[in-house]
Amino acid sequence: MMQQISSKRNWRTRLSLFVVLAYLTGLLSPAMLSAGPVVAQPLAPQADVVIAEYDFEDGTTQGWYGRGAAVVASVTTVAHEGSRSLGVTGRADGWQGPGLDC
Repeated sequence: MMQQISSKRNWRTRLSLFVVLAYLTGLLSPAMLSAGPVVAQPLAPQADVVIAEYDFEDGTTQGWYGRGAAVVASVTTVAHEGSRSLGVTGRADGWQGPGLDC
Protein backbone atom coordinates (compact mmCIF):
# COMPACT_ATOMS: atom_id res chain seq x y z
CA MET A 1 0.00 0.00 0.00
CA MET A 2 2.80 2.40 0.84
CA GLN A 3 4.45 1.77 -2.54
CA GLN A 4 1.16 2.54 -4.34
CA ILE A 5 0.80 5.89 -2.53
CA SER A 6 4.41 6.73 -3.33
CA SER A 7 3.83 5.85 -6.98
CA LYS A 8 0.80 8.19 -7.18
CA ARG A 9 2.76 11.04 -5.61
CA ASN A 10 5.62 10.42 -8.04
CA TRP A 11 3.20 10.55 -10.98
CA ARG A 12 1.61 13.79 -9.74
CA THR A 13 5.02 15.34 -9.16
CA ARG A 14 6.11 14.45 -12.68
CA LEU A 15 2.92 15.84 -14.17
CA SER A 16 3.26 19.09 -12.20
CA LEU A 17 6.89 19.40 -13.27
CA PHE A 18 5.88 18.82 -16.91
CA VAL A 19 3.20 21.54 -16.75
CA VAL A 20 5.63 24.03 -15.19
CA LEU A 21 8.33 23.28 -17.77
CA ALA A 22 5.84 23.48 -20.64
CA TYR A 23 4.65 26.86 -19.35
CA LEU A 24 8.19 28.17 -18.97
CA THR A 25 9.25 27.03 -22.45
CA GLY A 26 6.20 28.61 -24.05
CA LEU A 27 4.37 25.40 -24.95
CA LEU A 28 1.52 26.36 -22.62
CA SER A 29 0.05 29.77 -22.04
CA PRO A 30 -1.91 30.92 -18.97
CA ALA A 31 -5.08 30.88 -21.07
CA MET A 32 -4.61 27.16 -21.72
CA LEU A 33 -4.54 26.49 -17.99
CA SER A 34 -7.82 28.28 -17.25
CA ALA A 35 -10.65 26.24 -15.80
CA GLY A 36 -13.34 27.70 -18.07
CA PRO A 37 -14.32 26.31 -21.45
CA VAL A 38 -12.67 27.65 -24.57
CA VAL A 39 -15.21 29.07 -27.01
CA ALA A 40 -14.24 29.68 -30.61
CA GLN A 41 -15.08 33.15 -31.88
CA PRO A 42 -16.39 33.57 -35.43
CA LEU A 43 -14.05 35.19 -37.91
CA ALA A 44 -14.83 38.66 -39.15
CA PRO A 45 -16.37 38.69 -42.62
CA GLN A 46 -13.74 38.85 -45.33
CA ALA A 47 -14.06 40.77 -48.56
CA ASP A 48 -14.23 38.65 -51.72
CA VAL A 49 -10.83 38.30 -53.31
CA VAL A 50 -10.67 37.72 -57.04
CA ILE A 51 -7.56 35.73 -57.90
CA ALA A 52 -8.14 35.56 -61.64
CA GLU A 53 -10.88 36.53 -64.04
CA TYR A 54 -11.29 35.40 -67.64
CA ASP A 55 -13.88 36.61 -70.14
CA PHE A 56 -12.39 35.50 -73.51
CA GLU A 57 -13.83 38.64 -75.12
CA ASP A 58 -10.49 39.35 -76.76
CA GLY A 59 -10.84 36.20 -78.92
CA THR A 60 -7.93 34.34 -77.26
CA THR A 61 -7.86 31.45 -74.80
CA GLN A 62 -6.00 33.66 -72.28
CA GLY A 63 -3.54 30.95 -71.21
CA TRP A 64 -5.98 28.03 -71.20
CA TYR A 65 -4.95 24.92 -73.15
CA GLY A 66 -6.40 21.53 -74.01
CA ARG A 67 -5.33 18.54 -71.92
CA GLY A 68 -4.80 15.35 -73.93
CA ALA A 69 -6.80 15.36 -77.15
CA ALA A 70 -8.98 18.29 -76.07
CA VAL A 71 -8.91 21.47 -78.14
CA VAL A 72 -9.83 24.83 -76.59
CA ALA A 73 -10.91 28.00 -78.37
CA SER A 74 -12.64 31.28 -77.64
CA VAL A 75 -16.13 30.74 -79.10
CA THR A 76 -19.33 32.76 -79.56
CA THR A 77 -21.80 29.83 -79.45
CA VAL A 78 -22.46 30.11 -75.69
CA ALA A 79 -21.55 32.84 -73.22
CA HIS A 80 -22.32 33.55 -69.58
CA GLU A 81 -21.73 37.29 -69.89
CA GLY A 82 -20.61 39.17 -72.97
CA SER A 83 -20.42 37.36 -76.30
CA ARG A 84 -17.61 34.79 -75.85
CA SER A 85 -16.66 31.80 -73.72
CA LEU A 86 -14.04 29.04 -73.67
CA GLY A 87 -15.12 26.14 -75.86
CA VAL A 88 -13.69 22.63 -75.45
CA THR A 89 -13.95 19.99 -78.18
CA GLY A 90 -12.25 16.70 -79.05
CA ARG A 91 -12.37 15.09 -75.61
CA ALA A 92 -11.55 11.38 -75.87
CA ASP A 93 -11.51 10.64 -72.11
CA GLY A 94 -12.98 12.10 -68.90
CA TRP A 95 -9.73 13.69 -67.70
CA GLN A 96 -9.26 15.61 -70.94
CA GLY A 97 -10.47 19.17 -70.84
CA PRO A 98 -9.19 22.68 -70.28
CA GLY A 99 -6.06 23.39 -68.25
CA LEU A 100 -4.60 26.73 -67.25
CA ASP A 101 -1.01 27.67 -67.93
CA CYS A 102 -0.18 29.78 -64.87
